[in-house]
Amino acid sequence: MICISLVLGSLPVVLCQDPYIHITDSGIIGTENIVQDGNTFTFIDTVRKPIKIERDNIVLKGDGKRMEIVTSYDAIIVTGRINVMIQEIHINIARNGIVLESSSECTIQDMTITRCANDGIRLTDASTLNLIQRNMIFENGNQGILIKEESNSNTVTGNVILDNIDDGLEINTCTDNDVFDNTFTGHGEDGIDLKNSYNNLVHHNIATENTHGIKIQEESTENQVYGNECNFNTDDGMDIENADSNQIFDNEFAFNADTGIDLDRCELNEIYQNSIHNNSKGIEFDQASGNVIYNNYGPR
Repeated sequence: MICISLVLGSLPVVLCQDPYIHITDSGIIGTENIVQDGNTFTFIDTVRKPIKIERDNIVLKGDGKRMEIVTSYDAIIVTGRINVMIQEIHINIARNGIVLESSSECTIQDMTITRCANDGIRLTDASTLNLIQRNMIFENGNQGILIKEESNSNTVTGNVILDNIDDGLEINTCTDNDVFDNTFTGHGEDGIDLKNSYNNLVHHNIATENTHGIKIQEESTENQVYGNECNFNTDDGMDIENADSNQIFDNEFAFNADTGIDLDRCELNEIYQNSIHNNSKGIEFDQASGNVIYNNYGPR
């Protein structure tokens, strides 16, 4: 709420203006640039106010039009909702692009999200069973996508995630997420970063020109990483640090500036059938014991 204090005559007056557009069971409040047709809400012009979605079972459709929000506000906030679809909007400048909090069975697709101060897409507070697909996410100030705080069983597929300042995708304290067929390029930290997370699937992604292609750390266990291409990263193709009992197989780790796979303070990881070649070092161990490594090879 934005409030301005005025003095009219001898009396102080406070005028307040709600900065948000609200999509509610009663309809749209706060803009004429979105029109409603049943459960579908469609942009007809550029939207310059943040949106709060406060009803279930709707589609918010941009038709390729833009949102431009100051960086003190998240562009789209979905809290405690079910079955919300957000699609075809170009979000340019906000605090976070899209935030799902305690929301399930939502879809974010065919979006362009760029130049947010923090994250392009953020799932938090046990947001589960959501689908993030076919989005372009680039040049945001932190992560391209952040999934955290027991946001489990989400699917991330078909996205192109480029040049974000921190990670392309961070999964933190979550389980059973499926990440596949994405491209992660040019990040200041990791293409994909798993922290304190278990039983996630990371497969058939391309992670190139990041610091690390894929990083598994902070007691992340029982994740499966397979079918990925982790090439031309500026440090390691893959970094496993203080993370046990993960399976790493059928990946390519090539032309990385340092190591194909770096194992640091970890045990009981199974690493097999990977193509590891043209790195400064193939596999490096630092206080790592009890890992099982077999049937890895050079160029195909």
